[in-house]
Amino acid sequence: QVYSGLDIFLLGLFRDITEVGYFTIARRVTGGATLLMIFLANALLPRLSCTFSKDNALFKEATHRFFILAIALSALLFLPLIFLSDYIIIFTVGSDYLPASLPLKIMLVGLVMVLFNLPYSTGLIACRFEKDVLKQVSACAVLSVVLNIILMPRYGMIGASITFLLVEAMALGCPVAVSDIKPLHEAVGDAGVYFDPKDVSKIGLVLKKFLQNAERESFVKRGVERAKLFSWVGSARQTLDVYQKVCDENR
Repeated sequence: QVYSGLDIFLLGLFRDITEVGYFTIARRVTGGATLLMIFLANALLPRLSCTFSKDNALFKEATHRFFILAIALSALLFLPLIFLSDYIIIFTVGSDYLPASLPLKIMLVGLVMVLFNLPYSTGLIACRFEKDVLKQVSACAVLSVVLNIILMPRYGMIGASITFLLVEAMALGCPVAVSDIKPLHEAVGDAGVYFDPKDVSKIGLVLKKFLQNAERESFVKRGVERAKLFSWVGSARQTLDVYQKVCDENR
């Protein structure tokens, strides 16, 4: 998680300390879950590396078992956490911090996507494609900064949480469906499908569209191309513009 914590810093540029505090709590909970994933990947990487160098069939079987384990962890751990997020917040920090529950739910959904992606990214490292994994992580980090700058001014910690979810979806190679609002048009462009968040029937039509392989593959490819438009240089310029704007407002 190269970009972990950067969203907290960026949120502080746009929102008050109370909202930053709520979001930080949600981020810390998801950070704890991320440590579990890192431990799991580090524990299984030697096994995957060994089987890759000796037997391709065993490597595929080990990767498949890793994926099954990821599904099991999602069903047994992360999905219950999503539904119990209110109780987690109350138990850990108290009911005064319940506003942290919604961003926590959103980011936990993103962590499920991280978990599904973990067997493949770990497998690529075992196959000595570390540079490709690094490129993917770097692209996601840049995309995260850009989306945060677009969404945070209007949506605050919810925008930051949605950014986390969208970035992990694109990293997993998922087609993206988002609400039909201007900030998301700026971020997603033609790489996603838009729907009226208040119209359940239209949301259903979008999901049905993604069940059709041709449509799904088309939007996955668009998402990859869209991610290429973001660079560290462009992200740095946008971040600098934000700093300049904040300094000008406080003079």
